[in-house]
Amino acid sequence: VYFLLITLFSGFLFPLDEGAPLVQWISNWIPLTFINQILEGWMQGGGFIPETKAAVQRLVVQCLSFGGVAALLFRHSLYRI
Repeated sequence: VYFLLITLFSGFLFPLDEGAPLVQWISNWIPLTFINQILEGWMQGGGFIPETKAAVQRLVVQCLSFGGVAALLFRHSLYRI
């Protein structure tokens, strides 16, 4: 179920521009959405094209924020032990 939902919200099966605003908002929280944009440019032979710069920046920010939350939760769980 998890994999199906991530695949549906990533824009891999259908374009996100045609989706409802709620679907577009949810897809911005899934890292696969941005990886999909980067891989499309790479698989079409473009390499790192300027349109993927925003996707890379969003992916880095998302990774850092999720990593920061995970570190805080881990630190909090150490205090409980």
